[in-house]
Amino acid sequence: MSDIPSDPLIGTTIGNYEIKSLLGAGAMGQVFLGEHPHIGRKVAVKVLMASFSSNPEMADRFMSEAKAVNKINNPNIIQVFDFGKLPDGRLYLVMEFLEGVELSGYMESRGTVSIDETIELMGQIASALDAAHNAGIVHRDLKPDNIFVVDGPSGPVVKVLDFGVAKLLDPAMGGKHKTATGLIMGTPSYMSPEQARGSGAMIGPATDIYALGVIVYQMLSGHLPIDAESVTQVLLKHITDPPTPIFEFLPAFPPMLWEVIERALDKNIDARPPSASAFHHMFSEAARGIPSHITAVGMVSPIPARGTSPGLNSSAVKTSMTGEQIAVGGGRSAMMWVVILLVIAGIGGGVWWFGLRDKGEMKGGMKPAEPVAANNMVPADMPVADMPEEPMPPDPMPMEPVVEKKTFKLKVGSDKPGVEFKMKVDDEAELELRTPFEHTIVEGSRVLITPRSADYAQQSLTVTKDESLQLVSTAPAPMSVMGTSPMPPPMTAPMDVTPEVMKPMSVGEDTIKIMF
Repeated sequence: MSDIPSDPLIGTTIGNYEIKSLLGAGAMGQVFLGEHPHIGRKVAVKVLMASFSSNPEMADRFMSEAKAVNKINNPNIIQVFDFGKLPDGRLYLVMEFLEGVELSGYMESRGTVSIDETIELMGQIASALDAAHNAGIVHRDLKPDNIFVVDGPSGPVVKVLDFGVAKLLDPAMGGKHKTATGLIMGTPSYMSPEQARGSGAMIGPATDIYALGVIVYQMLSGHLPIDAESVTQVLLKHITDPPTPIFEFLPAFPPMLWEVIERALDKNIDARPPSASAFHHMFSEAARGIPSHITAVGMVSPIPARGTSPGLNSSAVKTSMTGEQIAVGGGRSAMMWVVILLVIAGIGGGVWWFGLRDKGEMKGGMKPAEPVAANNMVPADMPVADMPEEPMPPDPMPMEPVVEKKTFKLKVGSDKPGVEFKMKVDDEAELELRTPFEHTIVEGSRVLITPRSADYAQQSLTVTKDESLQLVSTAPAPMSVMGTSPMPPPMTAPMDVTPEVMKPMSVGEDTIKIMF
């Protein structure tokens, strides 16, 4: 902590706790280590910056965090012991002090997390979310940075943190002002489609289940299911694009598990699992039919050479690169090496092949794979015939070239901004959108635009080039003063239907607040 500067609060008393040191600082405030002078209990004291403390909305959100956590009271959610205001007007929370690592750091140290460990961590996160949802609270900013992993006596223990942007569904708890249309709060990579659209009234437990689906996908593959170069592109992809199939990163990933994750990432709220625990149960049940030597290891593919894996440290390679994984993918070439080694060594007696293992240690108490018999009993004096040369494989059948369809830009504008409409592309699910809007469409797709207002006509087209649609009101124009002829419409310049650049305002580290 030597690189963290000292603070005037160090040495003072907040509530019943003496401030010992500054643990860290962020965009919204600071976190201090506090200790009870008599019983020695350690706590984390979260102090909101003065500029935010004087802002009624931010102060209310800070207080809502204390209310939310206190109402939930779940062992997988960080505890809040006290709330108050300092003499200088700054607000503070006294919280449970945790020693561990954020889930983001936990994943980074491993590269990927095994299926078995993912099920364990996922179950604890689901327990926290179900408790919150049953209390009428939606987290809304669930991400690896808001999940803490602590070493427990029987394994890792999960603590869900930071309910500072939680949506309180119970109006009595002050949640009535947090559902304004057009307001986006959360972290783009983990936002549900309803969050990305700013549909505050649609945000509910399914929003957190979508974010949990993103986290599970990331734990297993080391990648995000929706990714792009800018915040705007990420938000649009969450609304319109399907998640990247996990097989692009893990070709051997069990399909039945991907089906469960894909359901959690569905654009349709009603298609997602009905609860976080239901999502966990579906995933666990799907994993039951998978051999334990596959579920107990990371699924990184293709297998990198030791010490050359980009983005993984040595401990991550040790965890994700185990003998079971190599044995699963070894095939014929692995068996040939076994025979060659037996010939060279002249091994006699019983010979067993335990599977090729890397030199890294097995972590987390995982058992090695069951031994596999190689050549059974091979007497030392038995001559070993030379391996026959493998016949050359026949030339592959010529494949017809895959012709990729072109894509074009479809822009939808209107005579006034914010006109709501539904868009249906071929047989895909209908999307709820508003102007101005731009989307990439595959050549030959049939697009149907249905405005919500009866003042606008329905439009359809088949995309064969870049297209721009303009929704113009068909309502009668106002009459002139004499009442004999309608007023001519005012001259307007052509409308730019490119989506406006959304300007982020910092509400916390990696958390954005955007107004359209």
